[in-house]
Amino acid sequence: MKKRMISLILALALIFALSVPALASDKDYTPEELYEKYTTIKELYTLYELDGAGAGELLDSVMKQILSTNPETFEAVMDAMVKTHEQYSGYYDADTYEAAFGDTAYYGIGVTVKVDASDYITVVSVYDGSPAKEAGIIEGDRLVTVNGEDVSYASVEYAGSLIRGEAGTKVQLGIYRPSENRTIDLSVSRGPVSTPTISCSLIKDDVAYIYIRGFDSIDTVLEFCSIQDMLAENNIEKVIIDVRENRGGSGNVVLNILNQMIAEEGVLMADFRTSAATTNSFSMGVGKPFKNLVVIADETSYSAAEIFAGVVKDLKLGILVGTTTGGKGVGQNHIEFEDGSVLSLTMTEVILPVTGKYHGEGITPSVRVENKERLPVMPELTEFNYTSQIKPGSEESKSSDVVRAVEERLNVLGWLTNVPDGNYDLRAQNAVKAYQKAHHMNQDGYISATIVRWLNEDMAAYAKTPVVYDDQLQAALDILG
Repeated sequence: MKKRMISLILALALIFALSVPALASDKDYTPEELYEKYTTIKELYTLYELDGAGAGELLDSVMKQILSTNPETFEAVMDAMVKTHEQYSGYYDADTYEAAFGDTAYYGIGVTVKVDASDYITVVSVYDGSPAKEAGIIEGDRLVTVNGEDVSYASVEYAGSLIRGEAGTKVQLGIYRPSENRTIDLSVSRGPVSTPTISCSLIKDDVAYIYIRGFDSIDTVLEFCSIQDMLAENNIEKVIIDVRENRGGSGNVVLNILNQMIAEEGVLMADFRTSAATTNSFSMGVGKPFKNLVVIADETSYSAAEIFAGVVKDLKLGILVGTTTGGKGVGQNHIEFEDGSVLSLTMTEVILPVTGKYHGEGITPSVRVENKERLPVMPELTEFNYTSQIKPGSEESKSSDVVRAVEERLNVLGWLTNVPDGNYDLRAQNAVKAYQKAHHMNQDGYISATIVRWLNEDMAAYAKTPVVYDDQLQAALDILG
């Protein structure tokens, strides 16, 4: 017994003797090396039963020590722990969960804007029922001022920060309406606004383009039904549904939308398998199928978007075009604690009627099309070699091949969205000023030899620069004819 105790002391002495230099060194340990050190310590702790603690008690003790000395690390430790179960599992504090999964509602006026080719912040959509809609703002309006501050050349983010505010307060907007060539002052009350998860527009006279950015709530289902009714009333039978860059959402929401597209009752849409049981999801027989449907999906389509794409393909509701989807064929249960934090655990696997399991593999399209870079197709342009000036309002500015040539080039380069007509009106002048600003010239709006030189150089560079074309969308249009 005495001999065994001496051996034990010698072994521990050897371990400590070898460990002290390593711990004192400046070596940067990799996670693998640190984990190896941890397992060695745990095994020794368990082997010698120090303080009578077993391996499980050791982990409890370590966790208590971490949380007592570094409580701020709790979220990170919990997240790392549950992610060892599965990559889509996680632990979120209340604020992080709200940012990642919460309602996208905010207090604003309810518009989508972008910086147009002339560098102005332009309204591209107005949400139904929004304060902006009630105030009379329409698509194409340009945002000039917010509360008296000039935002003509401001960023969308900055202008948005000025517009958003407390519910019920008012924001003063200066709007320029190109269609009426006038500026309008509006007082708009801020209200709760939710970013729409679905939108519809006519991409051609007889083709509807529906974009679904997320299957987030029952509102998405209701809006989808409304779009269906609108298309039926207008006898539009060719439909493209785009679920690219769609992060997914609720399984119930996507199944409800699919229900609106299946006329027969009892058609299997998907199985949802857990460790305990498998739940079958069947159609209810209330749907109105689209006569000619193409769905576009790619590697940025995840989760519920893949269920949508896969069911459309498997049940032959339409033709699936694009590239293989992201491959998230599992679902999570979200367990909320009193403080608003949430534990998200992957517990369900999705199985489609024909494709079957697709987690980690994705949904393969019926028609594979990749968006590729290629040199732009250059249009025929009016030739010019101009050395003098054209001033706004001059006789030469009213109808001129030089103006048309400038407009054509600004249009190709993305500074002017209107059709070139040779008249140097306000829209063309604003485009020239924006172009001058980008090239650090005096923003006087004059067409000059300097403008001509820059335009010719930029056009030459543009012709040699590959651009990405939406070949997937074009393929969908070609299929619909």
